[in-house]
Amino acid sequence: MQSQSRASAAPPVETVLGKRYTLIRFLGSGAMGAVYEASTPGGERVALKVLLALEQREGDPQWLTRFVREARVASTLASEHIVSVVDSGMDANLSIPYLVMPLLSGLDLEQLLEQVGPLHPTVAVRIVMQACEGLSVAHRSMVIHRDIKPANLYLDHDGTGGVTVRVLDFGLAKQVAADEGITRAGCIMGTPHYMSPEQSRNAKVVDARSDVWGLAATLYHALSGQVPFEDERSFADLHLAINSKPITPLQERAPWIDSGLAKVVHGALIRDETQRCPSTHELRAALEPFSLGCSDLTAMMLEPVPALCRKVVATKVASVEVWEPGVPASQVPAVSSEPTEPLLGKVLGGRYTLLRRLGRRGTGALYEALGPEGNRFVVRVLDPEAAGNDPNAVHRFVREARSLLAVENRNVVKLVDAAFDEELNQPFIVTELLHGIDLERLIQKHGALEPKVVVPLFLQACRGLQVAHEQGIVHRDLKPSNLFLQELPWGEVIVKICGFGLVKRTPTGELEAQPHDITQIGDVVGTPLYMSPEQARNAKNASPKSDIWSLGATLYAALTGEPLWSRDLLLTDLLLAVGTHPIPDIRAKAPWLSEPLVAAARGALSRDPADRHASMEALAGALCAAVRDKTVMLSELGPVPTTMRRAAASAPPATDLGQPPASIERSATPIPAPDQSVPATVHPGQASSRGLGWVVGSVIALIVLAVVGTLVWR
Repeated sequence: MQSQSRASAAPPVETVLGKRYTLIRFLGSGAMGAVYEASTPGGERVALKVLLALEQREGDPQWLTRFVREARVASTLASEHIVSVVDSGMDANLSIPYLVMPLLSGLDLEQLLEQVGPLHPTVAVRIVMQACEGLSVAHRSMVIHRDIKPANLYLDHDGTGGVTVRVLDFGLAKQVAADEGITRAGCIMGTPHYMSPEQSRNAKVVDARSDVWGLAATLYHALSGQVPFEDERSFADLHLAINSKPITPLQERAPWIDSGLAKVVHGALIRDETQRCPSTHELRAALEPFSLGCSDLTAMMLEPVPALCRKVVATKVASVEVWEPGVPASQVPAVSSEPTEPLLGKVLGGRYTLLRRLGRRGTGALYEALGPEGNRFVVRVLDPEAAGNDPNAVHRFVREARSLLAVENRNVVKLVDAAFDEELNQPFIVTELLHGIDLERLIQKHGALEPKVVVPLFLQACRGLQVAHEQGIVHRDLKPSNLFLQELPWGEVIVKICGFGLVKRTPTGELEAQPHDITQIGDVVGTPLYMSPEQARNAKNASPKSDIWSLGATLYAALTGEPLWSRDLLLTDLLLAVGTHPIPDIRAKAPWLSEPLVAAARGALSRDPADRHASMEALAGALCAAVRDKTVMLSELGPVPTTMRRAAASAPPATDLGQPPASIERSATPIPAPDQSVPATVHPGQASSRGLGWVVGSVIALIVLAVVGTLVWR
């Protein structure tokens, strides 16, 4: 339950601000405030930004001045590459200041880099070129942004495949001719990893060259996947590095980058601003030779740097001490020439206009769509390329819609609509559009996650899956990417279970069984890294106990930062490992975990389904015995603290508590005693029959798999 202070700082959806703007959907939060989709009395959809944590700003008398300045500055800058402010005000009843801006569709550069890593060099160059155009307009008006970073470069999708870069957030902008004295000496303003040396020392004395540094640091990140001072962890160390340490050469982190382009980047990152690239106008001109002659972008270009590009080892550039434009030393790599998405701009079912492609999930392509009343949704369509010649793809697609319709739970993604577009010959599913991050990306970002924060998220997943199982629905594809962490306006995170395309209906459920079984012998349905042994052997064997294994394997990945099995294994070797190899010991990978938590995880990963937790409710009980349930806030999501790692490293090895009584794992009791544990591997006495049977079964299954060639593996 959110506190009153949170509610005052983050107004709930349906709040009306300024007697005019109704908050429709939470879009995200930043350093100064939160952003919502809102509607006007006339039905127009806009983006509305409110200032948060007012009670925490009482010691800063200039916070409101900065907020008002953002409105004034952004409203005077006319450029397609700057997000304009169309209205502003202060809600009299709630005392909340707000800004109103056009509602965009897309994502910021930071989000893109988190998703795909380093970009194609030509694409990264074009993104920064467009940002240069917007900032050049600001600089001509004597406005310095002072917080250029990937999160403030928005990639706006136009609905037909085109992408325009728009500079966001002028909340820290400085007007050179009229600073109004609101920047105090010694005040650190900006984002340290992208902040120029002179700004880190005194934010009052910066000029346009500070924004040049921010753009160059952003380009360095887009080209290499890392910020210039990636290894500095504390603010003090980072401040020292920015002002005194040499920057790691770009080509050390991205050897494929042309020496001429590396020269431009490092020339804009010269510590002495008098020797640095002097303006965003000149930076854009220096980047143009590496852009193939234009700055146009399409959604199809926003992909990872190609494997062929990564294999190139370019000539190294010498140390850059003075700004001088570089020239291409080799041919500029071409960008994707694929046509834009054919479905973009189409209206499915006469109701949902597809605005931009979000990605792919299994045999479905995901799009952000505009509904008939102006609401935004996720529309999933059957992707012919991904489905290939699979005759059961449409059946699975329809089954997902029916399954979502049957499960109503806070922790399961909500189905809005499902239909078939006769004109486009396209089935589609419509679900709620969520803001947040999936668990897989969070693990990629932080590695092993802090147990007291991540375990409560798995308790939420257990609750949603328990409801599904009670409806006779087995998910069959639980994995980190199918657990989406939705951020609520006040910062709370809730789990949404996604990816129901491979569900199986059990005969004990309330739903009718399928009229025909679309899972054939030899099918591998699901994701092998997280698949239970019985499901790997034959997808027909999947049961609620299979979901318990998969959620346990997902928990293992969240607590250790690594999957159960190596990603480098061939499919045949991986399936054999799932069925016969010793189950990796979670304590060996994460020695800081408590005994009850280790026991709960092991109880989900017993190779024999009969030895696993009896139900999702039982797994939740075991987890509750290990970690207290709590509300999880977005700000808490992070890696295992260094102190916890150090303490575990210095502690004596823990003693394995051995095999518990069999009744523990077969019991449906929700909360087992904290001192019970489950062995990490099958004991030798058990292996003789189960292990041999699994080896024989695996070999047969692999032979059938090779012959039939039916594989649904994501």
